[in-house]
Formats: sequence, structure tokens, C-alpha cells
Amino acid sequence: MAMQKRSMFSILTLMVSFIMASCSGGGDGSIVEVKAGSPQEVESISKTTSLLQIDTVASLVNWIGNKPGGSHTGTLKLQSGYLEYADQQLVGGRIVFNMSSIANTDISDSESRIRLETHLKSPDFFNTVRFATSDLVITKVNFSDSNKSGECIVSGNLTIKGITKGIVFSSRVEVSGGQVTAHVGPISINRTDWGVNYGSKSIFDNLKDKFIDDNIEITVVLKTVK
Repeated sequence: MAMQKRSMFSILTLMVSFIMASCSGGGDGSIVEVKAGSPQEVESISKTTSLLQIDTVASLVNWIGNKPGGSHTGTLKLQSGYLEYADQQLVGGRIVFNMSSIANTDISDSESRIRLETHLKSPDFFNTVRFATSDLVITKVNFSDSNKSGECIVSGNLTIKGITKGIVFSSRVEVSGGQVTAHVGPISINRTDWGVNYGSKSIFDNLKDKFIDDNIEITVVLKTVK
């Protein structure tokens, strides 16, 4: 049954397949730029697998968007997800992001904050009416040691606004008290790779200092249900 789910989710190929990225570094808090590539095939797993459901309340997604003279910070909620294990080792998974939950955390004035959040949900940015979710499908996991936890390189497919790209990034996996915690970031992705082009000076040449940086900084903490 788990194998059938893997095949089905590979068609969806979620968040930027972790390929050919600048995956080294980041452990000191520096931002690692993740390059988008072609979607990847989900690695075949011959062993029996188990699915650990993601705790969508305890898990955290934080983002930063930059522009000349300032930046905005915010959060994004998870809708659902699971991590797939074989022989007590992370081998795959799928994370679904609720794009309608995108929220700003740095603007104190409620009217201005709602205006920004509404704009982010509009067709200019993530078009959440048409694309209510984004998702990441993990296609392969390589651990740096034999402990089946700790630092690892994750490959996967990221889908935003119906566009699927392959990405590669580093993660740190911890197991404690029957709960798995996976840390990702800070990393950055180029939003224009997924068709989020508003205010991009790499797309529009008449913006002068009115542009918004192409790269979005992301930090993720995933926790499974105990």
C-alpha cells in the first residue's frame, strides 16, 4: 500500500526537486541558495515502509521576502503530510502546504497587514484561489553517517502554482521520545522558477528601485505526531 502511495505522489512531484543545489553550508545560520532543476523520479524502496504523520500544528514554516529598504517576514501553515521510514531511516515523504494560510508577522497595523496578505494570495503572487496548496515530495535521502539520523541531503520535487521543479537541500533529522523532527534552512528559492514574477527585475526591466527580490528565504521545522 505504501509503495502504491509513493507511485501516486510521484506524479504530483512536489516542491523543487533537490538537484544540483548549493547544499553545503547553512549549518552556521548562513542562507543556502537552492537551485531549481528538472523533476526527479521517486527512488524505489524494496523494504517495507511505514508512514509517520506530520503534526501540522507543531510544525513551523517561516519566510522572509526582501526589497530595497526593507523586508517582510511571515509564516505558512501545513495542511497535511507524512515522513516515510524503512528500517528506522527516513526514505521519503510528502508535505502539503496551505497557501491560503500565508501570513505576515512584521506589520503591526492590521489594515496594512491584511492588504499585504491579500496581495500575496492574489494572481500577482501565489493565486491561492486557483492553487490552494503547494507540495513537496521527497524522492531520495542520503545520510552523512550510518546512524540513520543527523545531517542528510534531501532530494525532492516542489510544486508551486502547478509548476514542479526538482531541488536538493540539506536537513538535520532528530529522533526523540517517539517523535521525528526535521530541520531545514535557512535556504532560499527563486520564486520566478515557479512563475511568481510580480516585481521581479529579472523579468521586468522598468522597475528601477520598485523591485522585490527574486529569492525567498525559508526555514522549516517538521514534527511528526507522537
